[in-house]
Amino acid sequence: MSIGAELLRYNKTQKYCIFDFETEGLSLGRSRPWQSSFIIVQDSSILEEHNDYVWWADLAVSQGAALVTHFNYEDYKGKAKPAKEIYDKWASYIYDPQYICMGHNILGYDSMLAGTWARGIGAKPDYSWMIRSIDTNCISKAVKKGFKPEKSSPQAFLSWQLKLSSYVERGLKTNLTAMSKENKIEFDYATLHDGLQDIKLNNLLWDKLKWQIEI
Repeated sequence: MSIGAELLRYNKTQKYCIFDFETEGLSLGRSRPWQSSFIIVQDSSILEEHNDYVWWADLAVSQGAALVTHFNYEDYKGKAKPAKEIYDKWASYIYDPQYICMGHNILGYDSMLAGTWARGIGAKPDYSWMIRSIDTNCISKAVKKGFKPEKSSPQAFLSWQLKLSSYVERGLKTNLTAMSKENKIEFDYATLHDGLQDIKLNNLLWDKLKWQIEI
């Protein structure tokens, strides 16, 4: 085996499930996703695209969230499907061990929304997918600060990311837009804050980040 062959940058067979939720608000304990988007990626190529609206009869999208995500209730009402149906679809991929689960701020935000979603359909939250996750927000912080990943075990790597998820430093910008522009990724940034567009950009960002850190 050549030096560095174990790194993900050289792994052409690994598949990723890159996901993002758009939500009714910013509460980690109460807000539910109304849009569930994910793509299946292998060797930088998108194999599948999934973009679904999640029906909640009592959905209450905050004014701020609606403005940022361009939420339109009539469009949502016409396209939304039962919350359990879409949750089961997402879960069928996210709990499949062949995939690395990926997203930007999924450990600090989307994971909490997934738990709220589960409780909303009467299911028990299951965070076991996190052991196979890569949060590109955490990786972005590590790249900028020169932190080396803890790779002694999947549990150690997850703990390392969780610490970075809560790491805050004044002036340190690692949001998806900022990181993508810093990495000179060409993209229609006006389309962001739509789940599907966000994860397509996330895929391009990962292609840059994996060459900047030893994972």
